[in-house]
Amino acid sequence: SVPPAETAAALDQERRTRVVELVQAAAAAARHGEHDLAARGYLHAFGLCGAASLLISVGHMLIKLGIGDAARAIFEHLLTLPASLSPEQQSLVKRRIAQLKAGEPAAKMTPSLL
Repeated sequence: SVPPAETAAALDQERRTRVVELVQAAAAAARHGEHDLAARGYLHAFGLCGAASLLISVGHMLIKLGIGDAARAIFEHLLTLPASLSPEQQSLVKRRIAQLKAGEPAAKMTPSLL
């Protein structure tokens, strides 16, 4: 059965609130060098809302953790969903893939974004 509109709206608001909480916690974890926790937070938020930007953040945290192969797989997957990426995000994702293929160290991959 389909929930009443009020119930659906409340669930959507609850989900948005949870996504914001997860992203804020993940960002705080990243600022404190807890990249594993940050990656898990961004991934959980992605599962709730499907925003491609959250997968980009997961990829960045994996780079910081030294798991470049997994980061590259995420970035390559994102390129299969071009409608979900802005032109700037597409450019960033392509740049990260090239950097990972070239074996660039994480510190050279735009530290302000990591």
